[in-house]
Amino acid sequence: TVVYIDGGACGKLYAYDIVRKEANLVTENACGSAKISKDVVVWTYGSNIYGYDLKKDEIFLITDNGGHPDIYKNKVVWLHAEAGFTEVHLKNLNNGKSKILNRTSEYGITYPAISDKYVIWGKTTSQHVAGVEGVDLKTGEVFEIQEQGSHQNGVIAPTIDGNVAVWMAWRTGNGDIYGAVIDKN
Repeated sequence: TVVYIDGGACGKLYAYDIVRKEANLVTENACGSAKISKDVVVWTYGSNIYGYDLKKDEIFLITDNGGHPDIYKNKVVWLHAEAGFTEVHLKNLNNGKSKILNRTSEYGITYPAISDKYVIWGKTTSQHVAGVEGVDLKTGEVFEIQEQGSHQNGVIAPTIDGNVAVWMAWRTGNGDIYGAVIDKN
């Protein structure tokens, strides 16, 4: 199953079953990018983050104050900003427990991504300066993946699979692809 938003940045969210060649409407209102892991789809609408269980055909609220969600199995991460702070939150959908993985007023955080061991995000300390940072889900250690550097665009949207992180960066004036293997043994 793949998910997509029909209508541009905001529109109707569909789950498309590749084998059956069948699109099913999940919701009339979704914005940003929808993500899927196993049987759960996550997306944003306004400041709400929703989930949809494909097997149960059920929509549920994950949080009423967040943005830019990502999902891995039963764990969802998102950004939350208020009163000068930006936070990366994690919620376990099985037990409903949430926690803050990183909270800062020192820099901006963009687009968190999650794998089985790590959550990573873009980090921007000032206009046109950016890098990539992450947190070890087992130890809680926050670490640098790509140091801060000159950038045409301070917004980095990394992704991660296992311990391999990739992102596009504008350090050379082009949208170059970078990657790193995270080894936190």
